[in-house]
Amino acid sequence: MKRKLIISVLTVCLTISLTPGPLEKTIPTAYATSKAEEGKQKLKDIKSKQSESKAEIAKVQKLIDEKQKGIHEIEARAGALNDQIAKLNKSIEANKKVLEQSRQSLGNKLKRIYLQGSNSYMAQLFAADSFSDFLKRYEVLRLIVESDYQVFNEYMTVQKNLEKQQAELNEKQKSLTAEMEKANEAVKQYEAELDKHKSELEEYEKQENAVLKQYAGYFNSGSGQLGWPTTPGMVYWNYMQFRGNHYHKGDDFPRPKGTPIFAAESGVVLRVSTSDPDGYGVYIDIQHPNGLQTRYAHMFLSTVTVHAGQHVSRGQKIAEVGNNGRFIGATGYHLHFEVWKNGHTVNPKPYLQ
Repeated sequence: MKRKLIISVLTVCLTISLTPGPLEKTIPTAYATSKAEEGKQKLKDIKSKQSESKAEIAKVQKLIDEKQKGIHEIEARAGALNDQIAKLNKSIEANKKVLEQSRQSLGNKLKRIYLQGSNSYMAQLFAADSFSDFLKRYEVLRLIVESDYQVFNEYMTVQKNLEKQQAELNEKQKSLTAEMEKANEAVKQYEAELDKHKSELEEYEKQENAVLKQYAGYFNSGSGQLGWPTTPGMVYWNYMQFRGNHYHKGDDFPRPKGTPIFAAESGVVLRVSTSDPDGYGVYIDIQHPNGLQTRYAHMFLSTVTVHAGQHVSRGQKIAEVGNNGRFIGATGYHLHFEVWKNGHTVNPKPYLQ
């Protein structure tokens, strides 16, 4: 009885061991696909927020530019007004001197009349030989005093007008100063708002890098003629995408700053260039025995670990992901990867997948 029981147990165990188990490849693949889609959706949401922040940054920057333009116009008007005030002040000072001379001249005449007394002037009048001569003498005396008084009044009128103009210009100057202060305050507020959106954009970039790092193992990696030029993860297959004034000559691999960049195939480093053609920043060209040439761009020179003429192996680290180039920071940290054949760029995707 015991022997039969043992045989039965062994039979069951053997049967279980021979029974096909779960599809080990199917479940992980489905799970990886699910996680990859989850990661892509998160990246899509983050990219949408990044686009909104960039749009707000552009909007606020435009407002700042408009205000700055207005401030420059106010400064130009204030400069012209200052010139007017300076010129007017000179006129006022010059008129004051003439006015003082006229006042002294009239004062001296009045003083002489007072000191000499009315008899002196009466004597001059009655010394006339005839009534006609008397009238002439009287008219001369009257005109002398009246002329000086008229000149004095004219200068007084001019002085009052100049001082009135000065007061008006000073009011305009105060108004421009207030307008300038208001514009500067608006610029400060816009700049604070701009800093806020820039901080948001930086935070979204951190989130993007975190998602790329978290889901890197679930995105598809290549299995083509060339090896993957960086860690597995998201790829923007945007070869020959029109960029407004040129066509994009490669594909982009968004990765966190410092992610290693690998040689896609064994070969010889043709150049490590910093000339920045087409906004590459620092880039590396490698010639491969199979006739292909690959280019890796946007890294920082301090992260490059190879030099021209050096032999490299497939998968060897040659640099780290950066965001160097003409449009620094505009597209975030990523590797720009190109494949060249017979002197022209070709689509990298078939060589990687």
